[in-house]
Amino acid sequence: MESKNILVAAEDVDDAGIIHDMLRREFDNVAVSTDPGKAVEDFETHRPAVLVLAFTTLAQAQAYYLGLYRLSTEVHGMPHRTIILCSKGELEQVYVLCKKGYYANYVLFWPLGYDSNRLPMEVHHALQQMGIGEAEGPTAAEFAAQARRIQGLEAMLEQNLAIGQEQLDLASQSFDRAGDEIETALEGFSRRLASEQRGELLEHWDRGGFEAAIDRLARELDQLKQGQIGQNLSAARASIEPIRQWAYQLKQQLEPQMESIRTLQQMSDAVKPLVLIVDDDEFQHRLLRRVLAGVDLELCFAASSSEARR
Repeated sequence: MESKNILVAAEDVDDAGIIHDMLRREFDNVAVSTDPGKAVEDFETHRPAVLVLAFTTLAQAQAYYLGLYRLSTEVHGMPHRTIILCSKGELEQVYVLCKKGYYANYVLFWPLGYDSNRLPMEVHHALQQMGIGEAEGPTAAEFAAQARRIQGLEAMLEQNLAIGQEQLDLASQSFDRAGDEIETALEGFSRRLASEQRGELLEHWDRGGFEAAIDRLARELDQLKQGQIGQNLSAARASIEPIRQWAYQLKQQLEPQMESIRTLQQMSDAVKPLVLIVDDDEFQHRLLRRVLAGVDLELCFAASSSEARR
């Protein structure tokens, strides 16, 4: 079991080294991946049974995992368990994602004041689950887990598209404000020239000549505003539109696949993980049933080891 590959994905090289050394005490084949440009290559090369997402924020971990499913042609067919390391501040969010099946499990890891045996223990559990799955072949629960993971990718894709759209809108608003400010500045400059005291200038120019010069300057400024500045701002605004159109088209093209994913998710929701609880105290049965009432599980109770085996 321990001969299966384990891949630690991280942004920080030092963090990856710490986790690598920790796991190498108990597991033989541990590799690290810290270069974002080689994330897919590393995953497809090592083909891990267990993937440890050792990013310091949940957003980084989600972006990495979404990138794997978006860019890799093989990850969908590689059975693996994903363990995500998290901080106390994001513990609740990570718990919800693991409960939905997007990740196999989580370990409270940041900052480094934690149960040092918890991560190796979770890797042991993940490898055991992988061994059971290989021995018996894919189960309905395995298919359901994959469906939940894919559903999580849809949510991350929607989130990133929304962020991209927001950034495009902000850029477009910035161009509009820049155009308004340039126009206001040019008009103010023109008005100041026309209204300034002409004392010294009028000593050298007659009034008609001076005002003609002002009119000519105002016309040139207006041409500049309408010409080079206006054209450049229009071109900058236009450059955003293909990106906006791309995002819209991508969403439209993915919609049929997203609908299939939603259907798959509905089917997976009908497959509840089975949990066997063994305890000889009937009160503990009732207590655990109440504690787990809000979790989407099928519970099975046994009062003895022989009953549990049956």
